[in-house]
Amino acid sequence: METNISELERRVGTVESQLRESRDILAMAIQTIQILVERLNMVERQFSKIHHGMPRHGGYDLVRFDTVSLFVPMHDNLYNSFLPAECKGFTIEQHYELMRTETPFADDALRSDVTKLLYLYMDILFGAGIGVHLLDIGAWIGDVAIRLAKYAKLRGAKFHAECFDPSFAGTLIPFNIELNDVRDRVTFKPIGVSDCGGPQIFNQVFGNSDGSQLLSGDGDGRISETYLVRTVTLADCLPEHAPDTHVMVKIDVEGIDAKLVAQARGQLADATLIIEFAPAQEQYRKIAADQFLSDLQTSHTLFDIYYCPRPTRAAIVRDPQEFIEDVRHRPFGYTDVLAVPKSLGAHDDIVRQLSRLTPIEPSLMMA
Repeated sequence: METNISELERRVGTVESQLRESRDILAMAIQTIQILVERLNMVERQFSKIHHGMPRHGGYDLVRFDTVSLFVPMHDNLYNSFLPAECKGFTIEQHYELMRTETPFADDALRSDVTKLLYLYMDILFGAGIGVHLLDIGAWIGDVAIRLAKYAKLRGAKFHAECFDPSFAGTLIPFNIELNDVRDRVTFKPIGVSDCGGPQIFNQVFGNSDGSQLLSGDGDGRISETYLVRTVTLADCLPEHAPDTHVMVKIDVEGIDAKLVAQARGQLADATLIIEFAPAQEQYRKIAADQFLSDLQTSHTLFDIYYCPRPTRAAIVRDPQEFIEDVRHRPFGYTDVLAVPKSLGAHDDIVRQLSRLTPIEPSLMMA
């Protein structure tokens, strides 16, 4: 009898613990929904004011990137200047028709087309039996994470991405996740990542979504609308170590990229990094750009890929000073750097295959 009572008490305790966890998850979900609703209401009011009564429903387009379709804000510099016309104006009917015939990229295309560099990177990992956990910090509309998730799905490989973005563009991520049927592979988190965590002021630059940022970043004075957002540190985001999963961290946070990496440097030694690098930014007056790169080179092999959404080169960075001077003279004074950890078992194979890719004309077009 005492044994039965003890077992009953244990089961009751387990149920109570599960109920508490469920309440916590529900509370977080409710809070997330409230944040999204509040932000959408604010953005709609602001757009209405800025565009003098422009119909709110006229601000989106459905565009096609590789094997995914994505909702994109139209009244934005990225849409107007960095998306080819042939990618725009897709219909929902066209999207679902294309979904019926989607297949992974052919092997020869992966190994000969530098614009498919990130797919090749993951293909090498998948071939070695390694899954991927991607943190996409500053995810915009979720384009990179969703494209990689779709590729992994078509390959039947293990992949999960977390998209962090508190901006107006970020509110489109849940819709893009659902549209491309990757809800089991991509999670949206409408929060920012900062060097100290906690509530912070976010500056939403309308018409320039790639310039929206935390006010603690490297701003340029273009303040259109500000609001409070929750933030966490990069260390808070990193998943627990799993032997069959490799962590990739993509960071594009307009002015504190190096700060975030430096703060979590020890925890990132074994992670693949994709970092926006703009040596003229204010952050590199406190963290010297050449020292930042030199430090990364002790644990990673660095590649200049020019533009992460559509790489046009895979050039190994050997001399930090020469590389910095080259980047300073590029359009907008920045590039994207891919850092391959030397501790990764597939490191040598990745470096060898990426180095064989033929560069194409430099471009900041997204597709």
